[in-house]
Amino acid sequence: QNLPWQIAELHGQALHVRYPRDLTQLAGRLRAQPVSARLFWVHLQALSPAQVSLVEQAGDGAKRSLVYMNDGHSLFYWDVDEREPVLPRLVTRSIERFAGSEWQTLCFCNGGADLVNYPSRVGTLFGEGGWDLPRTVDRKVHRVMRALIDDGHDTLQLALQSAAAQGHQRWFYIRPQAWVGEPPFDHAFRSRFFSEHPEWRCRDQQGQPLGKMSIAFPEVRQQLNTILEEGLQRGANGLAIALVRALPLTWYEPPVLERLAEKQGANTSVPPPDDLDLRRIWGTFFEQWLEEIRDLLQRYQPDADSPRPLGL
Repeated sequence: QNLPWQIAELHGQALHVRYPRDLTQLAGRLRAQPVSARLFWVHLQALSPAQVSLVEQAGDGAKRSLVYMNDGHSLFYWDVDEREPVLPRLVTRSIERFAGSEWQTLCFCNGGADLVNYPSRVGTLFGEGGWDLPRTVDRKVHRVMRALIDDGHDTLQLALQSAAAQGHQRWFYIRPQAWVGEPPFDHAFRSRFFSEHPEWRCRDQQGQPLGKMSIAFPEVRQQLNTILEEGLQRGANGLAIALVRALPLTWYEPPVLERLAEKQGANTSVPPPDDLDLRRIWGTFFEQWLEEIRDLLQRYQPDADSPRPLGL
């Protein structure tokens, strides 16, 4: 699918693509790479008079905000020298690099579903309780996160406060199906909630549990919502749900099959995953979760005309 990235008046002028402007503004390992952005394809298309009118009416709203993000791990690895002690300003130093730049929105990830990189009431710190971390980088990340928290630093709050001080938007995002790592990382990155509640996992057509948890169970949605709320409590004014890391969010769990029996009859065999009734039922659980997330946003922004961004 083709989506417009920039809208500009060229009037016969040549187009010069030059980005990024300053490699020193980039975080971690990207500063050491000779090429940190790659251009694969450009397509120019003239706008119709009606489209131009819409762009003019939108004003600055037609411009896309550039987003800088931490995916959960990278900040705690690339910006730390293993030979030095953990720096209290690790997080703020990284965020401050984007002050006064074209990057106007921070998108800060907790790391997984309820796998976190900050002190959490319900989440599991990355690498916590792991009996074997196969990569040096993972051992380093856990050491850095643990040391910051033990020293009393709330890394998520530091990130959001730093972005707010720069006048930036602040999004908090999660990967709702990253509860446990794939082998051989399943024993290193494993949610306590996931381990303690196998009854709430997704199930395949044969009823066997998968390495994902199902939002058909209200307890799973509540766990995810609590993590999202921790971001809002610390000052996030937007949420993003990253639909990656091998969905499904629902599959063939008892709540799903119960609704399917109501629709097709109790004696109907388990249908294939492309069954339309089944897919509509999956959609109802997802819609229910989105409504809960919107309620969360509204609770923390009751005076806003509409809730701040919910990204998918």
